[in-house]
Amino acid sequence: MKYIRLHIHTASLLACGIALASCSPPVPAERPSAQTTARLEEKAAPSSETRVFFGETHLHTANSSDAVLMGTRLMPEDALRFGSGETVVSNTGIKAKLARPLDFMVVADHAEQIGTGREILTGNPLLTADPYGQTLGRDDARHAGAKSQRGTRADLWILSRKTATHPL
Repeated sequence: MKYIRLHIHTASLLACGIALASCSPPVPAERPSAQTTARLEEKAAPSSETRVFFGETHLHTANSSDAVLMGTRLMPEDALRFGSGETVVSNTGIKAKLARPLDFMVVADHAEQIGTGREILTGNPLLTADPYGQTLGRDDARHAGAKSQRGTRADLWILSRKTATHPL
């Protein structure tokens, strides 16, 4: 029954589209003037200036709980300094600097539960009073990739978000 309704709706939309298309008279194709053609050819010439921008379109910092639980420790200010060409110390303690500054950068931290992961890691008693918060903040799961009984703490965070078992 569901498929029959789908086919009826599709056929109705198609018929409406054909009816609307046949309402207007055909528009005669006009040839561009020689002057317009010359301008278009000039713009398309290989010698015309082309600008390519290099940047980052989706970056998470330690404000996003999933990122901080995977080991990200840099804050938005650090990310912007790095994108501007300054030297920053990475999550692993290594100095990092781009060969040239980025033309643009989007810091795309999650608005939901912003900063919650950092608060868990710093031992906020309101969050670590919960067994789930305790598991995420345990010392044996402090670094990205460190395994707890059920996987990395980032795995636990992501799985609990997908299965709606997230208590915090």
